[in-house]
Amino acid sequence: SSSVGAFNDILSSILHHTAETKTPLCYISADKSLLRIFPRDLSRLTVFQSEKQSASLLNSVKRFAASQKKHSLIVVDDLSVWKDRLKSDKRVLELFEFLSTFALKKNSGFFCSAMRSSFDVNQLAEFKEQSTVCLDLIYHQNELYCQPLSLKGRYVPSELLPLKLTLSNLKKEHRTTRSEEHTSELQ
Repeated sequence: SSSVGAFNDILSSILHHTAETKTPLCYISADKSLLRIFPRDLSRLTVFQSEKQSASLLNSVKRFAASQKKHSLIVVDDLSVWKDRLKSDKRVLELFEFLSTFALKKNSGFFCSAMRSSFDVNQLAEFKEQSTVCLDLIYHQNELYCQPLSLKGRYVPSELLPLKLTLSNLKKEHRTTRSEEHTSELQ
């Protein structure tokens, strides 16, 4: 679907920034579906994947995550993929709650998606409540927009919403910021 493509494009931009800044990256995968968009030059990547099922899989993920460094970026496959592997909405919520709380404790980032069609409204509300930042990606007339659903501790003027996103703007903004950083280092 187009929203999956939009998520992958945004994630790809974040992953390239992660590679350039040499930020440790932790990929917790149910099926390695996102691995194809990871930059090839990620030297600080650790990947978790297991063939275990249900509760033992959840415990394995928790042990693996606990071994990760502070100030990392944790990337997780779409929660609908985890729903298939964990066999229950309750376990998916437990995984999400653990990883979001863990990321806060480790001063790390946590990045994942959830397809609206895979979860009921109550479960989506739980994901939103657990998130520091929760964004809804929406396509309208072949344009991608981002609607913040939760921005704990952040201020965004409501007249700017929804935000129109384009991958070229994300890349251009990243290059500009990187160029400005490089210029200030030289001074």
